[in-house]
Amino acid sequence: MKNKNFLAALTVAALFSVTVTVAVSCQKQTVSETNDQNLIDVKSKEVTQRVLDFREQMKYYRENPNMKSGGDMPADSALLYIEATLNYTYSFKYSPSLDNFSTKIS
Repeated sequence: MKNKNFLAALTVAALFSVTVTVAVSCQKQTVSETNDQNLIDVKSKEVTQRVLDFREQMKYYRENPNMKSGGDMPADSALLYIEATLNYTYSFKYSPSLDNFSTKIS
């Protein structure tokens, strides 16, 4: 009888410890989405500001073609800024034609 009580107590203790372990290890981890979003917003604002600065430089150059700014820019960076400026200036934030876009993979 004493052996049965010992096994029952041991079983209850084992089940309790397993339950506690599972409960503690399965807690939802909190992810700091607001910090990630703030970082994205800061980076986005930095890139947007660089594109706007480039656009202002090009407006100044267009108005004063004989003036030199004294700065050089690699061709790949110039191409990137030209493309980004065109996208920023002439793109649409919302395009209803893309809502119904679908593809079939066969």
